[in-house]
Amino acid sequence: MHFVEHDYFLLVWKKEIFLQSNFLIVFNMESIDKKSTTEANVWAALQESERQRKENERFLTEKLAETDRILTEKLAETDRLLKNLIAAAEKSDKMFKEIKKEMGGIANSNGEFAEEYFENIFCRDLTFAGMHFHEIIRRKRLDDRKRKDEFDIIMVNEKNAVIVETKYKAHESDIDEVIKKVESFRYWYPEHKDHKIYLCLASLRFEDNIIGKARKKGIAIIQQLGDKTVVNDENLKAY
Repeated sequence: MHFVEHDYFLLVWKKEIFLQSNFLIVFNMESIDKKSTTEANVWAALQESERQRKENERFLTEKLAETDRILTEKLAETDRLLKNLIAAAEKSDKMFKEIKKEMGGIANSNGEFAEEYFENIFCRDLTFAGMHFHEIIRRKRLDDRKRKDEFDIIMVNEKNAVIVETKYKAHESDIDEVIKKVESFRYWYPEHKDHKIYLCLASLRFEDNIIGKARKKGIAIIQQLGDKTVVNDENLKAY
């Protein structure tokens, strides 16, 4: 009886040991499985992170390349436009200079025509405002490094001198210019410094109101009206 009970308890104890052993085995296997699963997840996460890093790097590389391409194209386009603008500006400047040169040539040609036209008038009889002159000086340019002056027409006699400024078209500023020639004449022709000096503005065309302003200054006016040359010396003043 005691033997049987002993054997029974021994059997129960062995069974318990067996069950506990199986539990430990199962527990250890689950632990191993969980550990393996965790390492796999970590490895998979690392691989995914590396994949994403490479993908981001590829994306950034492509975007940088695209940005660089666009920037290069924009810079090239800007450079092209700038060169076109410079070329257009140079062309316009060249055209402007050519037009200015042509206009200057026309103006010079008109000025020379006016000079020659009025020279012929005075050279015919050397008479002005009822006074006769024995000498005429034409297109005189003077320069002594101290001052420069130019006279279109000068006529002189023993006591008087007349300075004629010729223009294709007379402007208001020409009134002051012809008055300044009084001082210039006395500087360049000291032998005539005591002469009475008369001024005349001769032009083929006049700006509005110029004739009246010139007459108030005592300047004679010579103008072409149709096929006639008209002399207005009513308010002539001796300087």
